[in-house]
Amino acid sequence: MKDFTILYANSESSRYLGVGLEFFREHSEELYEKLRTGLLTHVALATIRVDSIDDIYMIMQGENWSSGGRELTVQPFIKELGLWHTSLSVGDLAIDNDTGHLHFCDIWGWTDMGHFWDFFPCGTIHTYDSVGEHLEEINRGLLSVNDLYPLKVSG
Repeated sequence: MKDFTILYANSESSRYLGVGLEFFREHSEELYEKLRTGLLTHVALATIRVDSIDDIYMIMQGENWSSGGRELTVQPFIKELGLWHTSLSVGDLAIDNDTGHLHFCDIWGWTDMGHFWDFFPCGTIHTYDSVGEHLEEINRGLLSVNDLYPLKVSG
């Protein structure tokens, strides 16, 4: 099992990010720079524990993780964060909490963008003693999808 932090694109960025990473890089340089310097394009939403990153997309569809009464918890939290979408979409991100790698939900799966530590200007994220300490701070107060969605653990 692996732990991930899920970040959704903010409303300003989501329409540009939804076309895929390559198109976004080529046609929206200003927003891409915001992504590259502090993840200013995304908002941390939830943590999730899954067998594989490939499980995240299906679980994070609104009809799965935020329905059946759970929307009473999820919808207000999403609105409070200034987000507009419940289902994980192209352009959203997942940080592998074990390796620190940032993954972009792309048109045909996940694109590894490298270590999330590289996405922050010097002097901001580096005030933390470790990557783990920073991830702990990011994850504080987020929704735990595993507490909301009844995941079946194999084995």
